[in-house]
Amino acid sequence: LRWPQSTMIQSLYVLSSSGDVLIEKHWRESLTRQVVEVFWDLVSEHAPFYNEIPPVHISHRQNLLHTQKNKIFFLAVTERDVSPVGVFAILERLMWLMERYIGKVNQTNIKANFMTIYHFVDELLDGGVPFMLEPNVVEQLVRVPSLAGRAESLVMGPGTNVASQLPPGVLSGIPWRRSAVAYNTNEIYLDLIEEVDAIIDGLSGQSQLCEVNGKIMVDSQLSGVPDLLLKFSKANLFEDASFHPCVRLNRYEREKVVSFVPPDGKFKLLSYRVTGDLRLPIYVKPQYSFRNGAGSIHVMVGSKHLTDKPITNIKVSIPFDDTCSGITVSSKNGDVQVDETTRTCVWTIKNFQKSQTAILDGTFVYDQEKTPTKPLLTYTFKVTGWVASGQKVDSLTLLNEKYNHFKGVKLITVGGNVEVRV
Repeated sequence: LRWPQSTMIQSLYVLSSSGDVLIEKHWRESLTRQVVEVFWDLVSEHAPFYNEIPPVHISHRQNLLHTQKNKIFFLAVTERDVSPVGVFAILERLMWLMERYIGKVNQTNIKANFMTIYHFVDELLDGGVPFMLEPNVVEQLVRVPSLAGRAESLVMGPGTNVASQLPPGVLSGIPWRRSAVAYNTNEIYLDLIEEVDAIIDGLSGQSQLCEVNGKIMVDSQLSGVPDLLLKFSKANLFEDASFHPCVRLNRYEREKVVSFVPPDGKFKLLSYRVTGDLRLPIYVKPQYSFRNGAGSIHVMVGSKHLTDKPITNIKVSIPFDDTCSGITVSSKNGDVQVDETTRTCVWTIKNFQKSQTAILDGTFVYDQEKTPTKPLLTYTFKVTGWVASGQKVDSLTLLNEKYNHFKGVKLITVGGNVEVRV
């Protein structure tokens, strides 16, 4: 995979939720931390609604591109025009590698493993330009931290977890797969994960806008050099499909099948988008009333019975207007919490009973001189065993190896940014 010079990054920062610099890496020339202060002013303007921060911000001569995970901010700085998609792909791969190396991406784990992070950043980027972005190859160059590895570093000194030579497979025709892979038990697992974003009319319950962003995550534990063929039930469903370099694009364009030699281990095979007539598995109906400085709220959550699979982890967020106070809410279903600082009510239902309708009721008071706006309600959910697009895996065939192997497919749908507007 060749990356253009236009994806060059001048500086990279990883910042904590309080703005502290956890990781700092410069290429070409060092920048002062004034650029971090500029970015953090932008964060402070949007706190605590971090998802509303513009992903790209132009400040004087610098372009600031960022993404975030668990309130940890990944900031790339460039001084020339770049391809934002390329830079975000690098930041996404950095977050992906951090999870594989240190577990949950948080301030404690980053500080405890900062030397390892610097090592694999050096392998990811050469002079600020992408060099080796395949996680399976990076893991051969920089070992994943372990108790034995830490003991060896104490005895031999830092740097012993970094390979002195490139892995043999890097210079082959399939650089994403390490050589001489062998397993006693051969298995491959596919997770088809879809995230639904929608805008719902709270009065009619109809979707004004709905789209699915999906991805297929693969965990391959197959010996040798397996050649796989993946077929879908709805071959023409995918829009804006993006593939891992292992996929033969010409064959996909001709036949709408995914032919590939997988990397060893976990990787993202493809991502896609689906628009059109999509339906959500639950409905959320809010009702508000305002009268003489007192208001009430009534929210119902129910199943649309689109699937017999369990619906879990429903989380309804209700941000009240700044003029509201004395917010009191309750429900017999799930847990209800109110953040007095942000005036946000969060209603969580971990295991939803589809045969019942969950109800939340509440009251509040407000300044009579200004009637508050009706809250823009948002919610998330999770369904395992069902996807909103209706896509399914027809078959996954191993073409060139003769050993017995196990195949598993899991379907998952989660609510992304679902808004209910009244």
